[in-house]
Amino acid sequence: MPILLTFLALVLFLPTNLSHAPALMATTTDPPGEYNLAVSFSPNSHTLTATARITLPAGTGLRLEMGDLAISGMLLRRADGSEAVPAAGQGGTLQLTAENGPRELYISYSRQVEGGGDDLLDQSGIVLLGLWHPLPDRPMRFSLRAKLPPGFTAIAESDRFPLTREGDASIARFSQPLHALHFVAAPYSHSSREVRPGLQVHTLFFPEEQELADSYLESAVAYLRRYEQQIGPFPYNHYVIAANRLPTGLGLPTFTLMGRQVLRLPFIRETSLGHEILHSWFGNSVEVAVAGGNWVEGLTTYLADHAFRADRGEAAADRRERIVNYLGYVNDHNAVPLAAFSSADHRQPQAEAVRAIGYNRAALLFAELEARLGPEVFTRAIRRFYNRHQGTTAGWSDLQQGFSEESGQDLAAFFTERLERADIPELAVEEIDVRQTETGPRLSFHLRQKTDPPFALQVPVLVTTAGGTSRFTVDSTRGDTPVSLTTDGWPLQFSIDPEYTFLRRLDPAERPPVWSQFLGAAKKLAIVESAAMQPLYQPLLDTLADDSWTVKRADEVKTGDLGDSAVLFLGLAHPLSRSLFARPDLPEHGFSLDVRRNPLNPGQPAVLVSGADREETAAVAHKLRHYGKYSRLHFTGGRNDRQQIADADTGIQFILDQLPAGVATSALQPFAGIVTRLADNRVVFVGETHTSMADHQLQLRIIEALYRLQPDLAIGLEMFPASSQQALDAYSGGDKVFDERKFLKSSKYFQVWSHDYRYYREIITFARSKGIPLVGLNIDKEVTSTVFKTGSTETLPESTRKSLPVDRDLSLPGYADRLEIIHGLHQTAGHGNGSLGGFIQAQALWDEAMAEHIAQYLTRHPGRRMVVLAGTQHTRKDTGIPPRLARRLELRQATVAALPADDASADLAATADFIFVTAPISLPGQAMIGVVLESQSPDGRPALKVGDFTAASKADEAGLRKNDILRAIDGHPVEAMEDVRIALLDARAGDRIRVDVDRPGSEGAMQRMQLTIELVTPSGHPR
Repeated sequence: MPILLTFLALVLFLPTNLSHAPALMATTTDPPGEYNLAVSFSPNSHTLTATARITLPAGTGLRLEMGDLAISGMLLRRADGSEAVPAAGQGGTLQLTAENGPRELYISYSRQVEGGGDDLLDQSGIVLLGLWHPLPDRPMRFSLRAKLPPGFTAIAESDRFPLTREGDASIARFSQPLHALHFVAAPYSHSSREVRPGLQVHTLFFPEEQELADSYLESAVAYLRRYEQQIGPFPYNHYVIAANRLPTGLGLPTFTLMGRQVLRLPFIRETSLGHEILHSWFGNSVEVAVAGGNWVEGLTTYLADHAFRADRGEAAADRRERIVNYLGYVNDHNAVPLAAFSSADHRQPQAEAVRAIGYNRAALLFAELEARLGPEVFTRAIRRFYNRHQGTTAGWSDLQQGFSEESGQDLAAFFTERLERADIPELAVEEIDVRQTETGPRLSFHLRQKTDPPFALQVPVLVTTAGGTSRFTVDSTRGDTPVSLTTDGWPLQFSIDPEYTFLRRLDPAERPPVWSQFLGAAKKLAIVESAAMQPLYQPLLDTLADDSWTVKRADEVKTGDLGDSAVLFLGLAHPLSRSLFARPDLPEHGFSLDVRRNPLNPGQPAVLVSGADREETAAVAHKLRHYGKYSRLHFTGGRNDRQQIADADTGIQFILDQLPAGVATSALQPFAGIVTRLADNRVVFVGETHTSMADHQLQLRIIEALYRLQPDLAIGLEMFPASSQQALDAYSGGDKVFDERKFLKSSKYFQVWSHDYRYYREIITFARSKGIPLVGLNIDKEVTSTVFKTGSTETLPESTRKSLPVDRDLSLPGYADRLEIIHGLHQTAGHGNGSLGGFIQAQALWDEAMAEHIAQYLTRHPGRRMVVLAGTQHTRKDTGIPPRLARRLELRQATVAALPADDASADLAATADFIFVTAPISLPGQAMIGVVLESQSPDGRPALKVGDFTAASKADEAGLRKNDILRAIDGHPVEAMEDVRIALLDARAGDRIRVDVDRPGSEGAMQRMQLTIELVTPSGHPR
């Protein structure tokens, strides 16, 4: 029969072939059985031809998966000499039931390797990692005879290396049972080095990478010696590092297979190689028990990747990065207990979340365990576990037993919590108190676990005093744990778990925005700059986008849409991205990715992507998933040349006190000296507390001094919007007809600014006397108020929107955090009902508009300098107007802050370049009539009606009555509250004013009356 003839020809390759095989004896061989393979290759046709001889001990059955193998013959021979031709069932599966005697199964087959997967068969090399031989359902002892193409060197799991050569055949035998044999051959260059007598390490590299061999051998020797000392003897007598023409990274018994594309990357030799070598102990020598849970990846990650970072002093940073990765990919919808992790396959659904659990959550379990037991006990327990289970399988329960025995502790509850629960701890600190006691300063607080039920935790606490730091450990097993700590010095701050000793939810300030946070988000919004830019970014969308992505053009998205999802901006020229991040300073060449906190939803990331062309995007699209830990990336021609993680707090931090900053009196400079230095700047910001007369007096003195040095000066004013510019020009220009009263009325000062005009009167009067231009920097209050309330600029009239600055940066470090605190205070006090996102947008619009107005003015007047008067939060050189002005104009600028004699700040260097200590100055109390006035229009004209009197008022004694209509004060017409404030600007308590009122008569007619009223200091409530 043709099939039989083909079959008989193939089995001649076997060391004991069918035609000469003696009858099997009735005695049985020891389990698990023998699996002999004979294979030859035809690279030109991408075909392998093979025969398998499988020896089954008595009493054992076997299930074989054939897959797409082309079976040319099968024969089953029993010990009694009888033969049968078995047939594969549905799906290419062969099932043999157990029989009393031993049996031999022969299978001849072929397979064509077309490429496109993990396997390769052509003139460049042979890689067989998939189903290239019938796959048994249990481990077996393999032997192999492979006829190789000329010049090829082969590697497979084997008891010795180099493989034995017999003519053109290579022979491998491996005494450790395997589920599958892996085979690689290519025209390699071979190098080797001795680790110790009886242990050699080898490289099989292609000639193009052969110069890397020495460095890889040196690193491999170091890893092997390290792990032999830490764990125990290497389980094999050789280790081979083989290059693969395909992109792989596999740790197999006796060898590792690494894609040649990555061999030159430093982290492969510095980290990945050690990880794969460690798998020889854990994963290959001690395998995962089928029902015991996959502990291998976590332990290997901890003892390799994490340990290498620890060697460089980066242990805590590594643990935080693993927590960030876990939180980025794992959420309430896809979290599963660690015990459920089985496979590290990156092709499975939710692969990144599964791997975050199996690798990072497990590694953090071992980190927490070592922190509890100490490094010596931990290492002894690892040795105990390995020695007990070498050459067998093990599960989590075996690890628990080993650690419990070595430590003398019952760790059952610890392992149960970490393995069986899908949730993770979340901590909070409340009721903080610091006080001096007879035994020393005492810090007390309540440590609360938000997770229900609570975990049994050992929580590190680091307390910082003026004299140093003290470390404490708090046992927390309840939802609320009172903590009391006595320190050597007065506590200045403390942090919870700054070393990240266990997996937990992070405080927002601890969590840097990183790329994996976007990749793992449940909802993703990708915003393409325009239809014209879509082709440039299409390779990224084709590679990464899935059902969790929504892709829109920027003109289809409203600001309100940005707070609901993780956001990815593809292209950064559209006003939508510029309204949040201005024009970020990213290179124009290559491909850039910058992850920031979304200022409209700080819990979500906003990713800024810029590519020079489609080719740059295509070159990195398939690589980006591997860079999830980073906040900032740049690639040139597909090669990564920048990677950075954004700064974040270390531990959950609490600032208790700050040591005051000081300066030696010998370093103090006279006022004139500082002004001379300020004169070197084109813009000088002088911050103010709006109600501090001392600040305004300092502003005036600086303006006077700078004017004397350089008269071509302008004054920029936060308290006036640009819409008041005509009035500012008329008044500062010295128009004699345009007096102060008209100026205040025309500029609408009391409508746009609520503070006493007398704070600014001397400055503005000085400017008028010298003809110094006054420049309104602000925008109309209605604009910021609307943005605050609605959360966007989209409800503003189109003409108003077009007048606003397009580039607005809401992402300056610390800006949103600071505004969140201010917003909270406003909400608590009942000031406004806008969202945090609206508040941040409004404040940024305020700062950006002032920066733009300054830039526009200085551009129109290239030789002129400017002093800017604004609140201290706006003049901050880190997040206020200065960095926004610097984006628009290249110029020198300086910031001045007044430091009251009764105040101090620990952040002066970050907010100002120069400071002055000023004595407090108070304005005389503002005099009042002592009435409550209501806006009315009784005859179609605006007017104010008397609604009530304050407790201190003397107006009723002078004859004023409720419902009187106020018409004039000292001859000046009154229609609105600003007229009253202007009329009383210079008045003092005790002064008398003439008030004209209209009083309704008995028949409804108005009667004009004039009264003389003594002014009072404001106090009391309406009667």
